[in-house]
Parts: sequence; C-alpha cells; structure tokens
Amino acid sequence: MSNTKPYRILHTSDWHLGNSLKDKDRSAEFESFLNWLLGVLESKEVDALIVAGDIFDVVNPGHKAQELYYQFLAKVSSTGCKHVVITAGNHDSASLLDAPKEILSALSVSVVGNVSKEALDKQIIELKESGETKMIVCAVPYLREAALREFAKETANRDIAKLVIDGTTQHYKELGDRVQAMGLPSVPVVATGHLFAAKVTGDQDKELREVVGNLGLIEASVFPDVFDYVALGHIHRPQMVGASNKVRYSGAPLLMGFNETKQSRSVYLVDFPKNQDCVVSAVEVPVFQAFERVQGDLKTIKSALSKLKESNSNAYVEVIYESEVIINNLGYELKDYLNDVPFTVVSLENRSFLKQIGILDSENIQDLQEMTELEVFETLLNRNEELTEGTKTELVQVFKELLVIASEEE
Repeated sequence: MSNTKPYRILHTSDWHLGNSLKDKDRSAEFESFLNWLLGVLESKEVDALIVAGDIFDVVNPGHKAQELYYQFLAKVSSTGCKHVVITAGNHDSASLLDAPKEILSALSVSVVGNVSKEALDKQIIELKESGETKMIVCAVPYLREAALREFAKETANRDIAKLVIDGTTQHYKELGDRVQAMGLPSVPVVATGHLFAAKVTGDQDKELREVVGNLGLIEASVFPDVFDYVALGHIHRPQMVGASNKVRYSGAPLLMGFNETKQSRSVYLVDFPKNQDCVVSAVEVPVFQAFERVQGDLKTIKSALSKLKESNSNAYVEVIYESEVIINNLGYELKDYLNDVPFTVVSLENRSFLKQIGILDSENIQDLQEMTELEVFETLLNRNEELTEGTKTELVQVFKELLVIASEEE
C-alpha cells in the first residue's frame, strides 16, 4: 500500500477585505481571520490555497485592506503551503489584482483578474513540485459581459440570460478541451468560478447583493467531467451545487450582514487520492466578531440593550422594533440606552412605523435588508392595480436585465 499523501487544497472565497458596518473599521476582524487561516494551512498540511473571488469588498480598497492582503501572501510560504491561486470576483478590480502578478509569482502566487479568449492559456495553471506537475487549476474569475461575449454564440448576445449561460458554458468547455489536450494522466484538475449556480443544496441566499431571480443560473452540468473539483465563490453560504460533491461554494468566512447570523462559516479541505474521487471536509471558521439582533417591543429591546451594556459586549447590534404601539422616533425613545455603550448599533428598524405608512403591510413582515431587489420591485408592482399582468411580467423581465447590467458596473 502506498503511503503517498493525497494532494490537498484549501478552498475559500468572498473575504471582502475592507468591508465596514456603519463606518466601523473591521480590520482587526479580518486580520484575525487571515492569521487563523495561516494556522490552518500549516496544521492541515495544505499544498495549495484556492481563493475564488471577492478578495476585496470594493474595487478601490483602502490601504489597510491591501496591506492585510499582501502581508498574508508574504507569510503563506512559511506554512508549508506551496501554491496560492487567486481569481477576481465581481467586487474586485481585476486590473488591481493583476498589477503585481509578476512579482507575486516569485512567491508561487498565481493571480487571474482579467480574461480574454486570446489569452485563455494563462488561465491554465500547472502547480509543480520539483519540475513535476501535481495539479492543474483552470482559474476562472468573475466573467463580465465583455468576456462572456467573446465565447457566446452570436445568437445569445441579445438575450442577457442566454449570454450568461452560453458564454459561461463555452468558456469552461474550451478550458476543459485544452486541459485534455495536454495529456497529463492521473493529475487532478480543479476549476474555479465566481457565479450564480442553479440547484444549490440550500435556499438561494437573500444576502446576495446582486440577485437576479432565476436569470442566468449555471447548472453543474456546465462544468466538464475533466474537472475533479470546482471551487466556487459569490454565494456566502457553504453548499453543494446540484447535489454534486465536487462542485461547491465555500461561502464567506466572515459575516457580511445580520441576515447571515444563523449560517455556518467554513472553508473546505479537498484531498485528491490517486484515481479516486475527491474527498471534501469542512473546517469551521471561529467567530471573531459577535453580531446581535435585538427584536421585539420597547421593553424587550431596552432590556436586551441593558444586558449587552452590562456584559461589556463589543457586538455589532441590529435593533428591530415590533409592537402594536406605534413609535415615530425610535432613536429618541432609546437614546438613554444607546449612549456610552461598548457595542455598535448598526441598524435601527422601526417595523411598526413602516407598517403604519404602508411600506410593510403583509402579515409576515420582512426585514427590508433581507429582501432582494427583485422582491421589493415585485411587491411595489403588485400594489399598482392599474397594471395588467402582462405588463407586470414584462417589467419584471426588464428589471432582471437591469440588475445584471448594474452588477457589471460595480
């Protein structure tokens, strides 16, 4: 029996370095995560780190966010991890990530931000040790409209949904064909992606910032069989796609909002035993920053805020007022409970007032922050009795296409 250790990768994504809540600097939280990740790379003897997009929260990240990123990359080699592959997400500036790629290559860090059909081979990365290829990574970043049009059939160019699906399908097909033509037997092949997939194991996440309903969702069948594992980013909850063990979202390692508080946080370790299917195991990410949702009537909220103060909690807090008693100025009613406190109130939501003025009028009142753009638009459409069903359907389709266009401009 061979004692050869299977090649091991760690799959993560959606770090969103530089993210802030109510102007609260989260640098210490991100730094704690990155230090923890370095420990995992070392203790779990990871051979390669794969980061599938949204490294930063905005296209022009601040100096501190960039400092954390480069400091982390400089330390990876000391853990024993031999390779890092990073791809751009829709929140990233592809050009900013690409700019230092030649320098980073000296640290065995491969970066793919911008893509083109002419330079498709640059997305095929061979991870070598002592001159021998141990793994091939097809590093596919977030495919923006220009990249999709290079690969999609001309008949798909006028329909945004068809463009997304056809362009993505053809992109992965051509990469798969080129990998097979390389003729490297028994070498595991990993692909990355930053996209919306269909048939995920959980409900479609409502915390996503670009929600397009069922428009342009990618099926697991899009990924050629040559890929032994597909490391996805974009959805913040860890889950499988199409019940496929080898096509997965790792999810965001840190909370990006209060509607994510009940979701698990993890990264994936993926082993590739020779001539066998990959073996995936989750490593739970510790909680580096507490998030608290305080919800109820005025008495309940005041009591909860008092307990948070007494416990010297440094939590980010969301306050949701719900009662038959209408309060017009919630902040004023709670001013004595919000002054000189160790915690940070990120949001005050007066649901009773919103219900009174007609913004929320259903029996099951939803948190506006948890409603998708599409759900808000459809709710407003349904209140307009002058619109026909046909007109509403057309407007919804146009709105979906606008959401896709808006995501390209972030």
